[in-house]
Parts: sequence; structure tokens; C-alpha cells
Amino acid sequence: MCTSCLEWTRNLILYNTSSSYFDAASPVFESSLQNIVTPPDRDITLSCAAQGSPMPTYSWSRLNGAIPSDALSSATSGDLRLFTVTSDSAGMYVCTATNSFGSATSMTTLDVLGTIVLC
Repeated sequence: MCTSCLEWTRNLILYNTSSSYFDAASPVFESSLQNIVTPPDRDITLSCAAQGSPMPTYSWSRLNGAIPSDALSSATSGDLRLFTVTSDSAGMYVCTATNSFGSATSMTTLDVLGTIVLC
């Protein structure tokens, strides 16, 4: 007789041991990131949010260069704060949400007025 069962469903695992349940799912983004257009010299926050169990952690990267060294990111909230953006800040940014069951990515473009973004 089975005292515990592991049932796989699409991106969802339901673990049942006699009286407890544990839901687990790889991260899925709630919505697509919106592209941002801003004048220079503004502070900008890029935000991403994903559902998953356990709760995902977040990391940010940039496709066309390094993230500015003074930027602040939060592994738990999904925010990336860019200070006093300039043409050097413009580009494509990638948010990755990760938990023990997988990861998901979402991209956004930051355009700083007066600059051209090369991808």
C-alpha cells in the first residue's frame, strides 16, 4: 500500500502524505514586461513578478552590456532600480525568475530619449 503519492500534472506537482499537501510549480510570469521610454537623468524601476511554489527569486541581466554598477536589485521583489539613466543605461533587460522546479524569463527594453538602442 502506498503511504505517499507523487502526482505530476502540467507544471504542477501535488505531494500528498496522509494529511498534508504541498503544491509546487515552476515560475510563470503574471504578465509581460512593458517597454519603457524615458527622458535622461531620471530614476527608473524595472519590475517583474512571477507565480511559483516555492516563491521564485529574481535576477536581472542585460543583453547589450552590463547592468549599471550603481543599480540596485532585489532577489525577492523582482525590482531593478536604475539611477539617473543616461544613454549608457538604454538597452534590453532580462528578468529571470527561478525556483527549485525551474525558471522563466521576461524581457523589456529601456529607451532613453535621444539615444538609439542597438540589439
